[in-house]
Amino acid sequence: MNNFTHLNVHSEYTFIDSIIKTSQILSLYKERSINAICITDINSISSFYEYYFYCYDNNIKAMIGAECFILHNGNILGCIIIAKTLNGYKNLMNILSNAWRYGNIDNGVFIKIHWIENFIKDLIIIINIRQYFLGDINLNEEEFIFLIKYFSMLFENNFYFEINKINLSFEEYINEKNNFYSKIFNILLIATNSVKFLFKEDFTSSIGKILLNQESMCNTELYFEYSDQQYLKHYYEIKINYIKNINCVKNIKNVIDDCNLNFKCYGFDLPKIKISNFVIRKKIFNNLLKKGLKNRISKKEKSFFLYINRINKESILIKKLGIIDYFLIIYEFMFWSKKNLIPSGPGRGSGASSLICYILYITDIDPVNENLLFERFFTSERTSMPDLDLDFCVLERDALIDHMFKFINIQILHK
Repeated sequence: MNNFTHLNVHSEYTFIDSIIKTSQILSLYKERSINAICITDINSISSFYEYYFYCYDNNIKAMIGAECFILHNGNILGCIIIAKTLNGYKNLMNILSNAWRYGNIDNGVFIKIHWIENFIKDLIIIINIRQYFLGDINLNEEEFIFLIKYFSMLFENNFYFEINKINLSFEEYINEKNNFYSKIFNILLIATNSVKFLFKEDFTSSIGKILLNQESMCNTELYFEYSDQQYLKHYYEIKINYIKNINCVKNIKNVIDDCNLNFKCYGFDLPKIKISNFVIRKKIFNNLLKKGLKNRISKKEKSFFLYINRINKESILIKKLGIIDYFLIIYEFMFWSKKNLIPSGPGRGSGASSLICYILYITDIDPVNENLLFERFFTSERTSMPDLDLDFCVLERDALIDHMFKFINIQILHK
C-alpha cells in the first residue's frame, strides 16, 4: 500500500503518552503491507534510527518528522514537521535543537516562529489548531488568521491542516474551524489518528502510563485530550471515518510522494584530513604500522610471524572498508597527547583486541600476548564505526579538541 501511512504516531520515545515500541509498529505495518513509515514523537526523532535501516533493507519509504508546539504570544499552536529531503532533515534537527536549548521552559518545550523561518527549506508542516482554540489564553482570531497567512506564504504547497475524528471533546467544533479555514485559504486537510497505542484494548494501559508520568492516581481531565480511538487503525477504518471528506485521506499520498530522504547507508563519513591524496595517506598508514610493529615486538618472546599474520588480517579489512582515516585521526590525537605529556589511559573495551591499535600506540595491551580476538572489536558485517574507549586528563581535554580542529580543518568536531 503506497498511498497511505499514519502521519501522527507516537512511539515509546514520547515518554508522556505512548506505550508503542518501534518494533511493534514495523511488525504491524508489514502485516498490513504499508510501504511508508513516519513516526512523529514530541520534539524527538530518536525512533528514526530504529526503523530507517529496516526500511532501507526492505524497500520501504522511511519518513522522518516530529510533533512540535509553536509558542506565539502565549498561545500554543500544535504542528507536525516532516522532512522532505536530507537538507530538510538537517533543518528539522536545527529546529528541535533550538527548542531543547532555548525553548525548554517550565510547562514544556516549544519552538519559535523565527526558528522555522530560518530553517524552512524542504520541510512540510501540518498545523493542528485544537490547542490554539481551546487554550487558556484569550483567543485572538485575527492573530490566528495572520499566522495562517504567514505560514501559507512561507511553506506554499507544503502547508496542511490536521484533522482528527477520534471522539475528543469539542472535536466537531475544531473540525468545523478546520474546514472553514481550509476553504478560505485553500489549504489542504490531512487526516490523522493521533496514535498513542496499537490496539483499542490498550487504551487503559495508555492512560495508566500517562497517570504514572504525572505522578497521579486519577485525572479526569485526561479524557479531554485522549480517547480509546487513538490506536493504529487500519486503512479501511480511516476511510470509513472520513467517508464524507475522503480527500483528507487521499492527501496523505501527496506527503508520501514529496518525501524522499536518503542516507548513505552502510558507509562511513569521516572528516577529511588535510592530505587530500588517499594514496599518500595509505603510505603514511603503512609506514606507521611498520615502525610501530618494529618498536612494539622487538623484545617479545612470541614468534614474529604471529604478529605479521595478525596485522595483515586486520589491515586488509580496514583498507577494504575504507577506514584508514579513522585510525590516522585517532593516532594523531594519541601521538599529540603523549608528545605534550597529557595523561591518557591504556584503552578500554573491545579496542584492546586490535593489534593495529596496539602498534599505533592507541592502546597499550598486546592482543596477541593476551589471546584477544580481533572480531570482538570489528568485523566486515558491522555497519557502524569501530568503537574505541579512550581516557584523557579532563584538564587538558579542551587543548586536545582545539588541536584536532586545526588538524582536521573542519568547522564542526564532535566532542
